[in-house]
Amino acid sequence: MGRIYLDHHVAPPPHPKVVERIAASLGDLFPASSGLHAESKTVREAIEWARQRILQLITNGATGGELIFTGSGAEALCLGLLGYCRANGRFGRHVIISEIEHPALLQSAKQLEREGFVVDRIGVDHEGRLNEHEVFELMREETILIGLQMANPELGGVHSLGLIGQEARQRGITFLVDGTLAEGCSLLDVQALKADLLVLSPRRFGGFSGVGVLYRSHRTVLEPLYWGGDQENGLRPGRENLVGILAAGHAAEILVSEQVSRIQRSSSARDRLLNLMKERIAPIQLNGPELGSKRLCHHLSVMIPGVEAEGLVLFADLRGLAISTGGGCLSRGPESDYVMRAAGFSHEEALHTISLGVAPHTTREEIIAAVEILVSGVERIRSMTPG
Repeated sequence: MGRIYLDHHVAPPPHPKVVERIAASLGDLFPASSGLHAESKTVREAIEWARQRILQLITNGATGGELIFTGSGAEALCLGLLGYCRANGRFGRHVIISEIEHPALLQSAKQLEREGFVVDRIGVDHEGRLNEHEVFELMREETILIGLQMANPELGGVHSLGLIGQEARQRGITFLVDGTLAEGCSLLDVQALKADLLVLSPRRFGGFSGVGVLYRSHRTVLEPLYWGGDQENGLRPGRENLVGILAAGHAAEILVSEQVSRIQRSSSARDRLLNLMKERIAPIQLNGPELGSKRLCHHLSVMIPGVEAEGLVLFADLRGLAISTGGGCLSRGPESDYVMRAAGFSHEEALHTISLGVAPHTTREEIIAAVEILVSGVERIRSMTPG
C-alpha cells in the first residue's frame, strides 16, 4: 500500500474526470477573452458555460443572479464583504459576523472598522455552533450585511442558516454565506439559504486551486477591490484563469450527479475511522458536533490527551500517512487556535488536537492502516512524555 492521504478536508485532489477533461483541451486554453476573433469568442463561450454549470449547482436551475470569478475563495470573501459594504455604506454601517469565520472575513471586518463601520461578532457554543437568536438580537436598522460560514474547518460543524437568511431578507439586510467548506457535504441552494452573496471554492469540490466564485443576486451592488480591467463586469480586473474556471465548471457538472453518493460514502468512511480510533486509542475525544448531519461528512477533529498534535502529524508523515493539526488556513501558531478558543477550548487542548479528512473513495484497508500508524505514534509519544 502506498501513502494514505487523510487531509481531504484541507486540500482534496481534483476529480480524475476533471483532470482528464482539462488535459484533453489544455493546448486550446490560451486566447484572451477580449478579442474580436473566433478564438476569443470560443474562450468567452467556455467561461459562460462554466458559469452556468456552477449556477445550476447552487440555484437548482432558477434564475436571478450572476457569478463572479476571482483568484480564490478568500478573495471572493473579501470582495463580498468589503465590496458590498463600501458600495452601500450610505444605507448603514453595521455588520454582523461570527468569531470563527475564515481569516479573510475576519481581517476584512477589521479593515471595515478602520473605515468607520461597526462590526459585531457573535460567539459559538462548545461544538462551534451559532445561536441564531443571538444574530436576531443584534440586527438593527443600521445593519447592512450579515456574513456567516455554512461550515467550520476546525470543529467540523455545519450551520443551519435558512432562518437567519429569511429574517435578514425580511429586514432588508444583505446575507453573505461562506459556502467554501460545505461544498460536497451539503446541498447548497441560494434560494433556501436566502443568500444574496455566496462564496465557493471549486478546489473543494473537485476543481483546481487558483479560482474562487462569488455569487451575487441581481439586486446586490458591489464595488471592486482594485481596478485595471473590465473582466467580470469590472469587478475583477486581469486575465481570467481559464484553466481553473473550466475545471470549476466540469467539477460542478460532475458534483450535481454525484453529490448524494459522495456524502453517503464519505460519511461511512468518516464514521468507520472514528469508531476504530476509539477502539484502539484511549482516551480520545471528538471535538465539535457528534457524527451525523450537523457535522461535515468528511471531517474529524479529535483531541488525544498527552499527545502533542504536531509530533503525531510528523510521526504519521514519516510512516506514509498525511493528516493535519487543523483546518488548513493557518498553521498551529499562537493565533491559529482562535476557533477552538471561541468554542471554549484551551490552547493546551488545541495543541493536542489532530484533524482528519476522508474521501468517498477512502477504503477500509486505508482506514485500518492509518489507525495502526496513529496507535504506534500515540504509544511512542506517550512513552517519551514525562509523567
